[in-house]
Amino acid sequence: MDIPLPVGGTPPPPPPSLCHALVGEEEEQKAKDWCRAHDHHRSDYFEERLAKADELRVQANGLFKESKFDDAVTRYLGAIWHLDYDTCQQMELQPKEQGELDTRKLKAISNISQSFLRLAQEAEALEQSAPDEEAECYAIWEESPDGEGMVVQDPEAIQRAAMAEARKLDPDILDCSALEDPLKEKLPMRRKRLPHRERKIEYFRLVKTTADIGLKQISRMGMVEKDIEAKFYYRVGVAQFERGFSEPALEAFKKANDLMPGDREIRQGLSKAKGVAQEDRASAKEMWRGKLTKEEDSSAQGLRAWLLPRQLMGWAGCKARRVTGSAQSNDNSSGTIDRLRAARKD
Repeated sequence: MDIPLPVGGTPPPPPPSLCHALVGEEEEQKAKDWCRAHDHHRSDYFEERLAKADELRVQANGLFKESKFDDAVTRYLGAIWHLDYDTCQQMELQPKEQGELDTRKLKAISNISQSFLRLAQEAEALEQSAPDEEAECYAIWEESPDGEGMVVQDPEAIQRAAMAEARKLDPDILDCSALEDPLKEKLPMRRKRLPHRERKIEYFRLVKTTADIGLKQISRMGMVEKDIEAKFYYRVGVAQFERGFSEPALEAFKKANDLMPGDREIRQGLSKAKGVAQEDRASAKEMWRGKLTKEEDSSAQGLRAWLLPRQLMGWAGCKARRVTGSAQSNDNSSGTIDRLRAARKD
């Protein structure tokens, strides 16, 4: 699922955390604030982190069954936050501990992706029943016009404040604050309200984003989870199909069917995407055929006439005659000049 970079391009910097990659910094901050407000502080001990992540996932599963998908995603993200170790910390883990961590992460990512799929389906139903209404959209934020909302923490500001406190305790630490660029003030943010149609599209985008991250997690950690991998590809196919990308949807459904052959939902998605992809190809072919024949000479048959062997041979012969005629003309001109020069000498 990796997108090839253009020639000469540079890859973007990696996201600072898994939560940030899944839903962005605002939703990550909201999940952190919720955890801290409900006594789910992140521990330094590995076992306590796993236990807290399991507790939050169980709570989220209950909310998912009650169709409270928004609240469920917040708790799933809280579980991800407890499981999220940086690279240096993971180097200290044993293989068994790393396996337990990866398994729990994968379950949480899969649950988040499924929750966004349900939110997209809810928005689709509301689009039919109340197309003119608006509602808050997950992971889409805007500056709060009344100045009330959530302020996202700035990691750079936190680091500078910690360095200033360290300088108070240790005078040997150099003070380079005068050389630092001033930080832009973080304004209060709130979730943006969108029509249900736009909310549906955004939720399907989040379905694809989270499923792609799940697939990368499986590949990067060398995990063998065919069932979950097939579910991720299926959700990518659904999201791509609903957003109007029939060819990528077809490819995703094919991969899901290879991993889980015989699944009814995957077969249905594959059949639907195949039919729409064929229609798209036919309409595109017809459109380009009409465009090419219109731009070519009306007496010919468009670009195809130039591809006929007879036409190509005729064009090549005409070109050869032009070259031969030009050479003969040069020879005749050369002979005439020689005769004039001889006459002048006489």
